[in-house]
Amino acid sequence: MRPVAGAAVLLAVATLGGGAPGAAASASSDWRGDAAPQGVPPCVRVAAAAAGGWQEPLDRAITLRAAQTSLRDALARVAAAGRFRLSYSADLLPLDRGLCFDFDGDAAGDALVALLAGSSLRPVVAGSGQVVLAPANVAPDGAARDTVPAMEVYRLERIVVTGTVDGSAERQLPVALTVLTRDDLDRRADGDIARALRGTPGVWLWEQPSTVFARYGSIRGASSFGASYPKVYIDGIEVANPLLVTRLPAASVDHVELIRGPQGSALYGTDAISGVANVVLRHDAPAMGAPRTRLWTSAGLTSSAFADASLDQDHHLAVRLGSATRSAALDLDLASLGAYVPGAYSRDLIATGTARLVRERTLWTGVVRAAASDAERAVSPLLARVAGLATDVGVTDQSVRQLTAGVTARYQPDEAWEHAAILGLDAYSLDGATTADTPFPSAADSALEGTAGDAARLSLRLNSVRRFDLGGKGGGAVTMVVEHSELRQRVDSAAVEPWVPETPTREREPRPGDERHGRLDAAWRGTTGLALQLRADLRNRLFLSGGLRLERNEAFDGRIRETTLPMVGAAWLVEADDLVLKLRGAYGRGIRWPETPGRLALWEPLRPQLAATGLEPEEQRGIEVGADLYVGDALTLRMTRFDQLADGLIQRVTIVVDSTEDRPRDRIGYVVQNVGEIENDGWEMQATLARGALSLSGALTLVDSRVRRLAFGYDGDLRPGDRMLEVPARTLGVVAAWTEERWSAAVSAQRAFDWIDYDRVALARAVVSDSIAVEELVGRRLRNFWLEYEGSTWLRLSAGTTLRPGLEARLTLDNLLDRQRGEPDNVSIVPGRTVGVGVRLAF
Repeated sequence: MRPVAGAAVLLAVATLGGGAPGAAASASSDWRGDAAPQGVPPCVRVAAAAAGGWQEPLDRAITLRAAQTSLRDALARVAAAGRFRLSYSADLLPLDRGLCFDFDGDAAGDALVALLAGSSLRPVVAGSGQVVLAPANVAPDGAARDTVPAMEVYRLERIVVTGTVDGSAERQLPVALTVLTRDDLDRRADGDIARALRGTPGVWLWEQPSTVFARYGSIRGASSFGASYPKVYIDGIEVANPLLVTRLPAASVDHVELIRGPQGSALYGTDAISGVANVVLRHDAPAMGAPRTRLWTSAGLTSSAFADASLDQDHHLAVRLGSATRSAALDLDLASLGAYVPGAYSRDLIATGTARLVRERTLWTGVVRAAASDAERAVSPLLARVAGLATDVGVTDQSVRQLTAGVTARYQPDEAWEHAAILGLDAYSLDGATTADTPFPSAADSALEGTAGDAARLSLRLNSVRRFDLGGKGGGAVTMVVEHSELRQRVDSAAVEPWVPETPTREREPRPGDERHGRLDAAWRGTTGLALQLRADLRNRLFLSGGLRLERNEAFDGRIRETTLPMVGAAWLVEADDLVLKLRGAYGRGIRWPETPGRLALWEPLRPQLAATGLEPEEQRGIEVGADLYVGDALTLRMTRFDQLADGLIQRVTIVVDSTEDRPRDRIGYVVQNVGEIENDGWEMQATLARGALSLSGALTLVDSRVRRLAFGYDGDLRPGDRMLEVPARTLGVVAAWTEERWSAAVSAQRAFDWIDYDRVALARAVVSDSIAVEELVGRRLRNFWLEYEGSTWLRLSAGTTLRPGLEARLTLDNLLDRQRGEPDNVSIVPGRTVGVGVRLAF
């Protein structure tokens, strides 16, 4: 996803991917800096003299310059400048490696040879206007090669866009960045982003199979109550409600970039208090001779201790057309899960269309994504027995319809300047959102209904980058960003709501488009941001970054807020032979205003208090320091220490409501309050190993999230020194894969350890019991219902074999340990062991 403020940043992401630089025969090459790892210069420059002898169209003269791009983008631009179609196999090139180039009147063939140096490919004319990058027994420099040796520092040279507006090599970033590839999504969860992120350092999502909402348990500790999430972008377009992004078909995704912590707020603005997730969709065309249509289909049975076996199925159709300079794709995905508990189900239908057009100095990308999700939140059988409810009664039918559409454009007039723009729309319509995450399970009160509503966010982002090259001394860049978005949200309350005390709010002037709908007004909120980012590269060793964002934000009640969001960071590289050590550190500050789309959707009965002038915003600030060690392309070790302070986190607190004529007993109501200061500190450790057919990766996070100080007037159950609720003290993710020519297998495991949450079974008994006074269920006394959870392990195995070209059989075993209970509380139930079989066709 691209920067939060980063409609434009994602724009570069959709295009950039990284590339493998090299020097050509009969051409000179200059390194940008004193040294380049493994003999792979990060900048390719071709001499004016042409080698000659090229056949039409490779003999056409081209003039192109780029200071920071990827091999994928460079190849496309050379083809566009030379006016020919270019085909190649993406598996044979490190397309996501960063490089720069300077071609001035050189033959297109010379330019391609320079870009392909270090690989086993060379350009070959295959017909009128058609060029193919074909394997050669002898590389252009005369050395015999049958492999692609220039891959050793691929991870370090990969182009990423989440940390900078214009995209940069990973070596330059001062923050910890996690990149999930398409293979990662496929091996861990068949495209379920919630499960895929569970195995990444610093992030934990609870399994939520029969709801349209994602539920984050921890992103480097606590950043909110019931509404924690990173700011999410899809191809540079900010989504209106990040909690609704729960599934991303792996086949339609190129990769996902994730920043944890507030360091991304200087680029992405408010609501990036806990991080930024940038989903980069695929815009590539099929290689020459490769299948244009692929079909994945699988079905399986899910066991359950609470119901009969249910059907689990997933079907995906992908069609890709075009060439390196222009391409289009359509992905259709249908997934469903049957009733693993009586009355529960879920169904997702997602259609994604992308397009890409490359010219000599411009690059255009577009995306349209439509998603429809339906689920039924059933009464947990564990609660049904306590509350006296029928086990086959569903509490809420949930449905959400989403639409994301946008276009991005990038223009590079010369080597120094680059301009980008992104225009995007993200909208959703939601029905059946429940007031979840209270101390009392909603299933215990069958009268509690959900809420409905819709929202749409229209955003425009413009940015310009001015790069400076100081020769062997280094370089730098200045980036200017202007962004404006308009969010329209409407929420209808349910017929029956928890009682909320009246809170005085200031009337605001109506805006065009405001309308009365149900119980609440449709409201608009505008956000305008201006950001400046400075980057310096000193001898390709020391990288300095600094940024400041000024933002003007309108509340839904018409009040104006202004804030300043800074970030500073540095990274230092030490290189010796195959070893590269990167030391990094960064400071950032983020803010989240009370009226977020996710909070308004889930906590709608409390909206008057969310808009109250006395409610402070949530803030998080702090530092991270870390070290990354690269041993060629085989081994990567990363370690990060984070120390952050969250202030003003908003919690829904229970209070006693006086009895009424229709309710003779005192009852429970809710108010929203700022808790105080929360300390989030800990360690993130990650390792990856690639050796031949074997690849291993693991991530371990240690988190200590505690209450430091309580806010004045707070009436909830937390006290100074308490651990934050629902935050695991440790999380672990491991993935092992073995890939051969005809078969592959992968096993993954995720586990959260040791967290505190409510004993919801005991609370349910207390709520329906006449022997316990309501006063025992509020304030400090609610601590009597706290329970420590040990955690459970989620184990998955997948394997596939090629039966014939274009036909692959697949076997998947999910939740091998058949654990259905244990997270995040003692009433939630997840699907049991699932055995699925499927086929993948290419034609």
